[in-house]
Order: sequence, then C-alpha cells, then structure tokens
Amino acid sequence: MLCQICGASVSYNSGSALTSIHFDHRNNGNAVIKGNPSHWLAGNNRTPESENVFKSCNFGILCLKCNRMLPTKNRREYVENLLNYINF
Repeated sequence: MLCQICGASVSYNSGSALTSIHFDHRNNGNAVIKGNPSHWLAGNNRTPESENVFKSCNFGILCLKCNRMLPTKNRREYVENLLNYINF
C-alpha cells in the first residue's frame, strides 16, 4: 500500500514504525474507534460487523512522517494556512 499523501510504501505489521501503516483519524476525531485502530483490529475478531465498524471510520492510510505532520482536528484550516505560507 502507499501513503495517501506522499506515496511512500507502507504495510501491515512491517515491524518498523517507519514502514508500517499509520491509520489517520481524518474525520475530525469523530470516528467510532477513538483510540489506536491497530489495537482495535488486534482486539476484535474479524466479523462482518467489525469490518463495518472499521470501514465506517474511513481511516486514511499514511506513513509515519505524514501522520505526524497532519493534525486530527482543524486540518482544513491547517492546510489552508500552509498553502498561504507557501504561496505568500
């Protein structure tokens, strides 16, 4: 899989934070799964219901660098400020 921002290669259970998928809470922190999505996946059996819960969260797939750079809340304002800064 690829990071949805920078295109870096990421995968499940890579053994390294640098190459592992970092699930992004991209809906302003309002997802049903509030904590670490990887921990939720590990603690829940795969059933149609659990798959629907996970899919409903619409987590983004990011690399560590992009996940750390992007805030969970007020991200539209953050990105607009970033673009204004770049385009001064």
